[in-house]
Amino acid sequence: QLAPWAEQERTTCYRVYDQDIPEYAVAVDVYGDSAHVQEYAAPKEIEPERAESRLRDVMAVVPEVLGIPREQVHLKVRERSRGGSQYGRQTASGRHAEGGKLLEVREGVARFFVNLTDYLDTGLFLDHRLTRRMVGELARGRRFLNLFAYTGSATVHAVKGGALATTT
Repeated sequence: QLAPWAEQERTTCYRVYDQDIPEYAVAVDVYGDSAHVQEYAAPKEIEPERAESRLRDVMAVVPEVLGIPREQVHLKVRERSRGGSQYGRQTASGRHAEGGKLLEVREGVARFFVNLTDYLDTGLFLDHRLTRRMVGELARGRRFLNLFAYTGSATVHAVKGGALATTT
C-alpha cells in the first residue's frame, strides 16, 4: 500500500512498521530492495523466551510480506547504551558478518549510501525526512550551517536545494 506514496515521493526508503502492536516491539524499514528490522529491548515483565519467539515470528513474516529475500533482511537489537557505544561498529553478535556493504537509496532529489550491516544506525534517519525536505526548500540562495551533522544528510538536501555554501 505504501508503494504509490513512495513512488510519488521519489523515495526508496521508508518505515512500514513501528511498534504498532505493543507485543511486537520492532521497527521495520524498507531501504531499496532490503529491509532493516530493529528490535527494541523488551520490558522486564516480558519473558525473554516470549520476546525471542515474537522476534522469530517477525523475521519469518517480513520477507514474505515485503517480498524481500530473507538474506536481505537485516536485524539490529536496540538496547540502552552508555557513552558513544551505539555509534561504533557492530561486531560482537556475529550477525553483521558482511562488513562494509553500502546500499544506494533515493529520497526525493537526493541519493544516499546506507550501511545496513555494520552499525546500529543506517546513516539515514527516516523520521527526519520532512526536516531534510524543509532544509532543501529553504536553502536556495542561502548559506547553510549544519550543527546537527551526525550523517550530513540535511546538508545534502541543502546543496540539492540550491544553497550558496554549506558548512557541516
